[in-house]
Amino acid sequence: MSDSKETKAAHLRIVDTLLNVVCDSLLSIAWRKYCFRMIQRLKPLLFEILEKQQYQRKMADISTLYHYFIEYTHNTDPSISKASGYQIFSFNPSRK
Repeated sequence: MSDSKETKAAHLRIVDTLLNVVCDSLLSIAWRKYCFRMIQRLKPLLFEILEKQQYQRKMADISTLYHYFIEYTHNTDPSISKASGYQIFSFNPSRK
C-alpha cells in the first residue's frame, strides 16, 4: 500500500469480508466461528486505525451479528430436529 488510507481501507475490507462469512448461513458453523475468532484477533488493529466512536460502533456491530447469526441461531433446543444434519424449525403447539 502506498499510503495509510489505502492500508486502513484494506484492513477494513478484510474485517468486513470476515463479517460477511460470519453472517452466511450457507457455510458451516465451524468455519463461521473460525472467522469470528479471526475478527477477535484483529480487534487491536481496529482499535489503532479507527477513531474511538467508530471503533465502539464496529465492536457493537460485530457483537450483534455474532449473537444473532451464531449464538442465537445455533442454541441447542430439543424441539429442533437434527437427524438429517440440518436444523428444521417447526411449529408444534402442545396438545392438552
